[in-house]
Amino acid sequence: MEDSHRANSEGRESDRSHGGRICSLDVEPEVAFREGQQHKGNMNIKSYSSIGSFIFAAFAAVTLSGTPLMAQVVLPVGLSPGTQYQLIFLTYDSFPTPTDSNIADYNSFVTTEANQNSTLAALDVQWNAIVSTATTAANANAPSSGLVYNTAGTEVASPTQQLYSGALLAPENGYDQNGLTDGEDQQPLFTGSTATGGISPYPYGGNPYHTELGYTGLSTGGWLDEGLHNTNQTETYPLYALSTEITVIPEPTTFGLVAIGLLSVLTIRRRKV
Repeated sequence: MEDSHRANSEGRESDRSHGGRICSLDVEPEVAFREGQQHKGNMNIKSYSSIGSFIFAAFAAVTLSGTPLMAQVVLPVGLSPGTQYQLIFLTYDSFPTPTDSNIADYNSFVTTEANQNSTLAALDVQWNAIVSTATTAANANAPSSGLVYNTAGTEVASPTQQLYSGALLAPENGYDQNGLTDGEDQQPLFTGSTATGGISPYPYGGNPYHTELGYTGLSTGGWLDEGLHNTNQTETYPLYALSTEITVIPEPTTFGLVAIGLLSVLTIRRRKV
């Protein structure tokens, strides 16, 4: 009898693994439950650890990468439906050379710059360069007579103080197509223009060593014409870009949304009948 009891005890002991966990079916329910819960908890900890590592890696990839973050272009707010306005920005990139006399090349350049931002591209407008060549004035190439805003949402011109009146309501301040500015109060650029957007004695494509210069931080006529600049053919600057007129579209009202919903329901019911 003792031999039989001893054999059974030795058999149960041999069923234990080297880690101390019960492997045989001869296990008390409470012990198995506790060990199962502990194992599950360890798995959860590993899962949370893996997720945390993934989130940290993703965050680091974004914040530590060389790709600059884009600011959001701020479109004007508070305008009544049907109101028309224009947008002005300073191109992020510089135009290759001020010796080009073809105005179409300047317009193509600023259009490419504008389309780099999805918000501006979605406006479906035309973009023109505020520059003057020997044959085309800035105020004719990029006409304006009403509201003008920069990409930070600041009003820079109005119907009573127009863009080419010789002074602005506020400086353009160098905001580019992504709503960013380098913070320079006096960012220089070639315009080839007078303070009222006419053709200066030193336009683009004229004398390769003399092109009229403006500054983005000025609200006086100096934003277009601050003085002659002595340059060479390797010196480059960004350009002002101006959109054609944009019309404010009314937002859908609650009543309008309900009406659209009811119309959709009626249409579905008729199809079923």
